Amino acid sequence: MNRTRWMLRATLRRPSRDRPRPPGPPGRLLLGNVHLLREDPLGALLELRRRYGDVVRLRFGPMQVVLLAAPRDVQTVLLDRWKDFSKDTRGWEKLRPVLGDGLLTSDGPLWLRQRRLIQPGFDRRALPDFAPAMVAAARGVAERWETAADRGEVVDVVSDMMDLALRVVCDTLLGAEAPAEAQAVGRAMETLQGEINHRMFSLLDVVERLPLPRNRRFAAELQRLRGMVETMVESRRRQRGRTEEDLMGRLLAATDEESGEGMSDVQLRDEIMTLFLAGHETTANGLAWTFYEWMLHPEAADHAAEEAAAVLGGRDPEVADLERLGAVLRSFQEGLRLHPPAWISERMAEVDAEFGGYDVPAGTMILLSPWVTHRHPEHWEEPERFDPERFLPERSGRRHRYAWFPFGGGPHVCVGRDFALLEAHLALSVLAPRFRLEPAWEGEVEADAFVTLRPRGGLPARVHRR
Repeated sequence: MNRTRWMLRATLRRPSRDRPRPPGPPGRLLLGNVHLLREDPLGALLELRRRYGDVVRLRFGPMQVVLLAAPRDVQTVLLDRWKDFSKDTRGWEKLRPVLGDGLLTSDGPLWLRQRRLIQPGFDRRALPDFAPAMVAAARGVAERWETAADRGEVVDVVSDMMDLALRVVCDTLLGAEAPAEAQAVGRAMETLQGEINHRMFSLLDVVERLPLPRNRRFAAELQRLRGMVETMVESRRRQRGRTEEDLMGRLLAATDEESGEGMSDVQLRDEIMTLFLAGHETTANGLAWTFYEWMLHPEAADHAAEEAAAVLGGRDPEVADLERLGAVLRSFQEGLRLHPPAWISERMAEVDAEFGGYDVPAGTMILLSPWVTHRHPEHWEEPERFDPERFLPERSGRRHRYAWFPFGGGPHVCVGRDFALLEAHLALSVLAPRFRLEPAWEGEVEADAFVTLRPRGGLPARVHRR
């Protein structure tokens, strides 16, 4: 059954005699409720949950949509009945021109095959091999901040965290001899995200196929990006003897247990572009938001810094140190709770379902939002307050496992989750004991609900040595 028929089924089918349709706001005649998410998506999502509850019915043009906020329902979609909820949605389609059929956008047998090929490269036992590159990237930021502190200069934390995460991706994905083009890949990816975001909130897909200047710029930038990545893949294919020293080498060497085949050049290109987006943008924003909260709550920053100073004694952290650096990690976890970079996700209901006593027919698009669920008042005490200690084992043991899901969950959980947590833990352990940051922005910092959640306009700060 194709999506058009699903949409008609979801729109025209009568509710079950036993279960009503979910409540929701009235919509405009043609566009429905699109204007709510276009004007203020973050505020609108919170208000929808507050006003209508944990299951909210919306309409985006002809598409029937349901927002699910309760952790139990998130678990149903992502874990318990994950095969009944596919990625066959408009949002994922908007990412496919850039990411192709990479792990983030693929589904079904292709996704399963790619997951089996990629997963070993992110095995927890293999991750310590990448720790030196992560520490080196953080040291690069530390050197810039030392200079800024001595000169009294203002730094942009977002830009510095982007550079840190990009260097980690380049060094771990492409190796220490990563070509200069790798930096250009990261920058091009960031440029393309602006157009992707615009297309996400436009209901007129036909406009994307018109020869408009913005479409021509998008196509040209995408062609250039693909060419750069394909050149890197071809170059590594020709380099014998370098098979597993970095993530690209591991992907090149990976073979499917059933077929014995590896990835094609096109598939490898798509996975590399996915890793650039998922491993660069999301981690950088998570780090930036953590520093933002530390600047607003210096007592939490001081606690993490004192812990790191006591454990490390001025040296750089190693993987073995991390179990004694809990305050640093808890700050990052709390930063991800309040500012989840992957702030919203979509699934398509392939079968009729029921949530919270309400009828949700097949063909309904499901919205899951960590931004909303991470603030659910039934699962988080004072949900808007920054409190890293809420992640202490004694305080989090009874919390629903899907009350916090910044990396998704179930079989489709982000393959780089442990990689990102290790990178952030090491980077913050390098920087926290060395520097104290002071806000240098005016007014309030607003969250920009882009493809990922980022501080709008950057995050200017004054750096002081500790």
